[in-house]
Amino acid sequence: MCIKSQLCPYPVITDFSPKKGPIAGGTKLVIDGMNLGHSYKAVVNAVTAANVRCDVDESAYVTASRIVCRTRQSPLPVLARNPVIVKLRDEHRYTAISNDSYTYVDPVITNMEPSKGFLFCSFPPEISSQCGLEKSGRILKICAHKYQSNCCILLA
Repeated sequence: MCIKSQLCPYPVITDFSPKKGPIAGGTKLVIDGMNLGHSYKAVVNAVTAANVRCDVDESAYVTASRIVCRTRQSPLPVLARNPVIVKLRDEHRYTAISNDSYTYVDPVITNMEPSKGFLFCSFPPEISSQCGLEKSGRILKICAHKYQSNCCILLA
C-alpha cells in the first residue's frame, strides 16, 4: 500500500478513449486506471499514444486514476498503431502499457449530406441591418460590411 506522497509501482491502464484520432493530433485522450501517478508533476511528461507524446491537462488530472491529454501530431504521414504508455520512471515496475492500441488515422470526407441546405448566421444587433450578400459561382458570402471578419460562407 502506498501513502499519498509516494509514487506507487505497477500502474495499470484499465481503459482509454477514443481508440483512434487524426494524424494532425489534437485528440482529447482520456486514460483510466490505477496507480497513475501521485501528482500532476509525476505524469506531465509520462504519456505517449502510439509512440507520440501526449500533453497532459493538469486541470483534468485525477490523482492515480485518470489522465486526460491531447495527442500531438504524428511525425509519420502514415497510419501509426501502438499502445498507450504511462511511464512514471525509467523502471519497468513504474510503466503501464495499455492492452488496446491507439491508432493515428488520416480521415477523408467522402460524402456529406445533405449536399445543400440553409445556413444560419447571426451578427451582433448593431450590425444585423448592415449585412450584404456576395455570390461568386457556387459560393455565397454573407458579410456585415462594417465588420468584414463577421462573414459566413455557404457553398451552394
